[in-house]
Amino acid sequence: MFYYIKRYLNGIRKVKKWLPLIVAPCLAYLAVAGLSADRFSVSQLVSVDVNSPVALSRTPVDVVPMSEILAGREGLFLDDFAVLDLSRRLQKETALKQATIIGRDLRKLIEDSMSMQSADNSHVEIGYFGSDIQMGRILVDFFTKKLVMRNQEGIARSIRYNKTASLGKQSANFIVMQASAGVSGPAGESLDIKPASPVGEMRIREYRALWRPERLSPALALLALSVVLMGIAAGVVEWSDPSFKSVRQTARYLNTPVLGTIPNIGDALHFSTFDESG
Repeated sequence: MFYYIKRYLNGIRKVKKWLPLIVAPCLAYLAVAGLSADRFSVSQLVSVDVNSPVALSRTPVDVVPMSEILAGREGLFLDDFAVLDLSRRLQKETALKQATIIGRDLRKLIEDSMSMQSADNSHVEIGYFGSDIQMGRILVDFFTKKLVMRNQEGIARSIRYNKTASLGKQSANFIVMQASAGVSGPAGESLDIKPASPVGEMRIREYRALWRPERLSPALALLALSVVLMGIAAGVVEWSDPSFKSVRQTARYLNTPVLGTIPNIGDALHFSTFDESG
């Protein structure tokens, strides 16, 4: 056993000039990861007044002002019907069929990555921030369309249940009834509110970082693999060397008894120097 360990250590000494290469794959991975975009933000600007009515999905008649939707995530992002509808859409997406996110996982994804904030009194911005740009596009597009649709439905409900209204192509002029419609403004006041609509195209930004905690496991795995491969290389180099490694091996090969041996001059000089200095 000691003989094989000694040979293996000898093989490591032969490849010692290659040992720095052990960290090369790990460093290469970290360099490539640091230069590659691994976080993305996707945002869409929507033109909608903060006082514009938005339909509630849980009832067929109720509406709330857009300001209340901005105040809480449950009104749009975590609405049960919206999450169910989004899950069905994801199942239809070709690229995501093998990794469909449903139920609590989908809610967690929405909660962690989606946001909505007011840009001004007549615009809101729906945004995504995460590592999957394709998912970000889908989520932002879905909730933008959902907001536009529910705003249009909210205007229609306000007109329908206030009994007095007139719709144009670009705007709805209706009587605000605080008690029934829930839209801010004095009862009987006539407001001109345009239906929500997307403004421009989605904006996408890329983010890079020299280090992220999730890169530790792949980096350590690459380092371990490099150590194993270097160990295999040392063994191959040593066992492919045809020279004799011991006196016994020489005697067995020559079928001749060994009468004496000459020590390695390098080892002799090494021990001689050590004795003199000690």
